[in-house]
Amino acid sequence: PPISWKDIAQYSFLGEFNLLQHVQDDIRECMWAKPAVHEATTKFFKLCRAKEEIMRLNVEMHHLRMAIHD
Repeated sequence: PPISWKDIAQYSFLGEFNLLQHVQDDIRECMWAKPAVHEATTKFFKLCRAKEEIMRLNVEMHHLRMAIHD
C-alpha cells in the first residue's frame, strides 16, 4: 500500500516504521544486502567525503594563512 507523509509523521520512533513489511522478495538475497558489497559501498562513500573534506580544508588553510599574514 502507498505510504503518505501523514503515515510517516505519526511514527515517533524509527523502529516503529516498518518500510519493508509488505515486500514480497527476500531482501537478504539482494546485492546491496551482502556484507562485502555493503562494506565496499561504505568505504567508497567515506572516500568521497574525505576528498570533499580535503578540498574544504585547503580553502580553510588559505583563509587562516591570510588571516595570520594580515
